Amino acid sequence: MLQSVRDNMKGGLVAFVVILFFVVPLVLTGVGDGSFLGSAAGTDAAEVDGKNISNMELSRAVQMRKNQILSQDGVDPSADFLKDENLRGPVLDGLVKQAALVESSRDAGVEIADEIIDGQIGTIDAFKIDGKFDKQAYRRLLANLNYTSTGFRNMLAEEMLSRQHAEAITMSAFNTDKELDILVSLIQQKRSFFTVQIPKEKVVEGIEATDEDIAAYYEEHKPSYAEPEKVSINYIQLSVDALAKDIEVNEEDIKAQYEAEKQNFQKSVEYEVAHILIEDKEGKEAVVSEVQSKLAGGEDFSALAASYSDDSGTKENGGNLGVLTPGVFPEAFEQAVYTLSEGDVSEPVVTDAGTHFIKVVSKKTEVPPTFEERKDAIVLALKKAAAEEKFVGLADQLGELSFTAPNLQEVAEAIGLKVQSTAPFSATSGAGIAGNAVVREAAFSSDVLKEGYNSKVIEVSAGNSVVLRKKEHFPERTKSLDEVKDSIITAVEQNKTQEKLEALAAETIEAIKGGDSAGDSAEAFAQAQGYEFKSYDKVKRADATADYQVLNSAFTTAKSGQDVVYNSVADVKGNQVVVGLQEVIPGSRADMPEQQMKALISQLRFQGGRFEATAFEDQVLADAKVEIY
Repeated sequence: MLQSVRDNMKGGLVAFVVILFFVVPLVLTGVGDGSFLGSAAGTDAAEVDGKNISNMELSRAVQMRKNQILSQDGVDPSADFLKDENLRGPVLDGLVKQAALVESSRDAGVEIADEIIDGQIGTIDAFKIDGKFDKQAYRRLLANLNYTSTGFRNMLAEEMLSRQHAEAITMSAFNTDKELDILVSLIQQKRSFFTVQIPKEKVVEGIEATDEDIAAYYEEHKPSYAEPEKVSINYIQLSVDALAKDIEVNEEDIKAQYEAEKQNFQKSVEYEVAHILIEDKEGKEAVVSEVQSKLAGGEDFSALAASYSDDSGTKENGGNLGVLTPGVFPEAFEQAVYTLSEGDVSEPVVTDAGTHFIKVVSKKTEVPPTFEERKDAIVLALKKAAAEEKFVGLADQLGELSFTAPNLQEVAEAIGLKVQSTAPFSATSGAGIAGNAVVREAAFSSDVLKEGYNSKVIEVSAGNSVVLRKKEHFPERTKSLDEVKDSIITAVEQNKTQEKLEALAAETIEAIKGGDSAGDSAEAFAQAQGYEFKSYDKVKRADATADYQVLNSAFTTAKSGQDVVYNSVADVKGNQVVVGLQEVIPGSRADMPEQQMKALISQLRFQGGRFEATAFEDQVLADAKVEIY
């Protein structure tokens, strides 16, 4: 039983829960931020096969999806696609699909055992402090997410249920021998070909871009030289982090905060436990009696676990289960642990899993951290608290002063900040503070851009606000010919060079075709022209024997019959290469190493299984009775 719990822990669900439900919301929105937990006034967003999806669930899922996206590098928190109204539709679609899959699994009689759900909870890092499950953290985080323990367990169960059928389909997928043979014949295919390389240096001499060429190119590509409207701004930035750096905290306040924490600290006892599990089976009573007798006789617990325990995941390490996680193990199991002292072994304890003999390997009472251990964290917390208080007052002052001020300099001086500036940026992109869409929107607003007013106080992020003013405006324009002339000359000369090389390649192919034997004629012609000739015999597509572009050309050229098929391609150095495809040799299983074949079969089975599982999920959704409100 416990081994099956461990096996189920290895899936993606735990990582999904940690990132989506705990780590990201806490890091990005702050513990206790309940902005997404607003009441839905008892209304529902959708109904799927009789199961309601409440607006509360949808609001929570939207915020969690937003936080998951924001956890990725380089995401603009003010981007339009992150607005609730734009996320609502896709998120609701996901909730509807999950609900349909859950009901489908339940209709098929599938359920998730409590032991598996308990095991999942015990592995979630967000519930741990210093690597150990902490029931206070568990309760606090659930409360911050507006979850009861039962509600959270139900959420986990439904998430797992929604995957059951699809995972079963994926795991049962298979491939036919014919499918494998076709794929192997392509993967292990070999090709024989020759090449004639026409060096770029043969044609570059004398090529130049005339004034007429440059002008024509400029006119043809003029739309690509359009430069959007831009603006640069002056701005004052007010942030909690910057204010905190200048705040001093005295030792008395630090000690007072530590004493308050110390008094509120709730002690808990940590139990490291091991067990011997005897599952319900024929002859169980005799085995239980035998183990109990041997324990009473003083025999080693670890040795008995290795010999008798039915928990294959722990028997080889003395039955060790690690630290007891309250609420995860069956109640009878936990209650038995709480009556034991360190080193004690329990009497037989019966649970749904079977009969346990439980040993308390170690018993430790947690103590509050020392003053030195907490000092740095307390200093940061006190600085931030003071900075946040100061931030509120300064933000109000910033708004009042900047409302009528003719410039930002006098505002900055009045509240002890400084005026900063940006480089020009467009309405769609910018660097630094202009990378924020809200800032760009304000900069291009009529009040700022046309009227020349200061903006209102803009909240860039939590505890980070700015006021801005137009510095310089740059209307939309097309770059002049002089500005882009150098790049045009390069482009024109490259185009002329390529045209000449392609013409020489066409001439080369015609000359070779006229010879008696393609390979011999090609080599002779290449020598006469000063070109490089190479021959490749039975080359695989993954071989690094030829230039990448040349090899790609050889393996993407279609061939039928005995005649040589010709193509030409520019190699990575800009030379033009004529490729003469002579022979295509299909691959076979004998050409593929056994380990590679096993990996291919596994990959095909997985991909096929995922395709079938996706089709199944789509069909379940199509058959479901869905009402969107």
